[in-house]
Amino acid sequence: MVLLFFLLPVHGQYYPLRDFEYTWKETNPTSIPVHARWENHPAVILKDERRLSVRGQKSTHMYVYLERKMRVKLHSRDGERVPFQTFRLPESWDPFYDARNLPLEKRDERLSADYLNVRMVFFAARKILPGGGTVSVDWTDRFDTDRLEIYQRSEVQFRYVFDLLGLAPNDEIEIHFKVEVPYIDNPMLFNYQRIFFHHSYPIQEQRLEVVMPKHNISLITGVKPDSVYTRKRRTSRVWHRHNLSPCVNEPGIRPSLDLPHIVVSLNTQSFRNRTRHYLSDQLLPSDYTYKTLLNRESNAFWLYRVATRRIELDAQTKKLKRFIAGHTSDIPDDLNLAKFARLHEVITEDFSFSWDDAYYEERDMSLEKMGSQVERGQMRDISRYNLYAKMINMLGLSYNTAYMMDSRIGTMTIPYHGNVLFSDFSFAIPDDQNMLNFFYPKRNRFGYGPNEFPFYLAGTPAFLVNYVDLHFEDGYFPPLVNLPEMTDENFRQTRLHMEIDTKNRRASGTLDVSLSGQFSTLTRSLFEFGRIDSTINPAYSRIVLDGHDVEWSNLDRTEYNHFAPFGRRYEVDFNWVDAGQALGGNAYELPLSNWFNFVTWRDFDRFPRVLPFYPDFVGWDEFVVHLSFDQPVEILNLDELERTVENDFGEFAVQFTKEHPNEISIRAYHSVIAEQVPANQAVLVSQIYGYIQDLNNASLKLGFFQD
Repeated sequence: MVLLFFLLPVHGQYYPLRDFEYTWKETNPTSIPVHARWENHPAVILKDERRLSVRGQKSTHMYVYLERKMRVKLHSRDGERVPFQTFRLPESWDPFYDARNLPLEKRDERLSADYLNVRMVFFAARKILPGGGTVSVDWTDRFDTDRLEIYQRSEVQFRYVFDLLGLAPNDEIEIHFKVEVPYIDNPMLFNYQRIFFHHSYPIQEQRLEVVMPKHNISLITGVKPDSVYTRKRRTSRVWHRHNLSPCVNEPGIRPSLDLPHIVVSLNTQSFRNRTRHYLSDQLLPSDYTYKTLLNRESNAFWLYRVATRRIELDAQTKKLKRFIAGHTSDIPDDLNLAKFARLHEVITEDFSFSWDDAYYEERDMSLEKMGSQVERGQMRDISRYNLYAKMINMLGLSYNTAYMMDSRIGTMTIPYHGNVLFSDFSFAIPDDQNMLNFFYPKRNRFGYGPNEFPFYLAGTPAFLVNYVDLHFEDGYFPPLVNLPEMTDENFRQTRLHMEIDTKNRRASGTLDVSLSGQFSTLTRSLFEFGRIDSTINPAYSRIVLDGHDVEWSNLDRTEYNHFAPFGRRYEVDFNWVDAGQALGGNAYELPLSNWFNFVTWRDFDRFPRVLPFYPDFVGWDEFVVHLSFDQPVEILNLDELERTVENDFGEFAVQFTKEHPNEISIRAYHSVIAEQVPANQAVLVSQIYGYIQDLNNASLKLGFFQD
């Protein structure tokens, strides 16, 4: 079954209309044996042909075609599904960047390239039979949507989703599809676009080709092509790869450092990238990044002038001035940086947050009214830059804007800095010693303190943009500066005091959690707002007794520090029904599942590690559980539970102590000391992860006795 897609506007997009008889070139495909090293994987791509081709020279008439043809051997199910059962097009060739806004647990099912107004050219699929010959594969197709924010507008992205029917383990299939992307709607998405060779399944043989008009001025960097040739005024660059490991889904990787790839920027001399010189008023060629930064910083001068003018203040500015005075009147006027830090704290801790969906979707285009925002204790997404810039100016401070990149995606460098149109930002304000202090405007209800960044931003290079130099300095390009490093005090201490009524199988007590450094940065939002950053390891959201029938009450924040190491402490009471079970006689069992929820990666060693492992941060995590029973007890399986291991990755230890006939204390400790673990030493991580899993699968078996 094959479809051809004709143009039909559906809310500005295209949708399939009718069947089309696609003709396969090979009627009897040649057999391709599976390499022995890939036999234990759920699927292997036997042959992979990828092609990016450009048609046309001028921006208004340029089209980019993305084509892929694959032979795939299916070995087994991968979880609940057969591999390659679903295709979501346009396909992402940079899964790390295109997944930047997706929750970690949704990436497999929602990942797609960012392109707008994509048209399907064709999609075809067939089975290759064991004895030779082929049979067509049926499928269902559907239309799906995502959204992409560009210059404070929410653009609808339409996706073509194909679900192949009748696939089963041991099938061999061939898939061929092609999409057309109009350059006129996507110029910003074809700058600094990476193409990675690897896939989530092994690839035995791959051919990647990039074809474009000979005179199209484009830039291709990274891995050098194996061959380059020009035919009929079109230049082709070809890369050949063999036996590519399925490593893109390995946890804790840094793809820009360890995975080979190429970077493509199309039509770099486009008229769209020209800027008007501030003195001569001439339109001059410029870099895409420079032009984009000009657009992003376009409000800077206006905000400065509004904040510093000496005419009658408008109503919104008066409200903002009252907000500033109301929260900083106790701070001397010569400490304006301290005043701004106070305002940042108030917004971070107390303000609600609006995603502004109605504004981005052009259903409500009312003014942002920053004075009214602060009056009602709300921060709007459209005001993350403007509100901070205006307050900084009103306090007479200067600032630069730091444009940042998630280290899990890439590293901000001059040759590759991603697409700054979508880069998040923070404000860098110099103090009296010209040391920069960074303030990261909140992106949801939760916010970070001064100089506080999650591990994937902390210490990374960022573009430091000065809006005056940006507008008035010829040949300006922003320098790189490192964001503040993580504190060394990264730890979590969990103390559980539990009283157990063995006769009624009930327990109650108090949980006390102390957080510092990255553990505070990443997990205090769980206690404050019931959620964590959706792009980090979900294990950070699991506290002691997670998943048990526990009722929590009386949550109280007992310690608070808005500055490094951002220490927080929380106490909460709990009641637990069905706490353990009697085994008969004088024995009792307490399952330890999810008591000691250290942060580990699920399926870390499912397949042999290929890339280095980068732990989120160096630090330690400790659980101390104090159990008080209603009668004297003894531990029957102590030798099965106690463990101690130390290696170059970290440490794990479990210890049991008994200082009273009715009481038992358990201490479980895990530290990470390595900033990077080479792939050939991944067994060190697996060893500690394995002991942690064993502990959480174990039970504490107890015997009762009389004093």
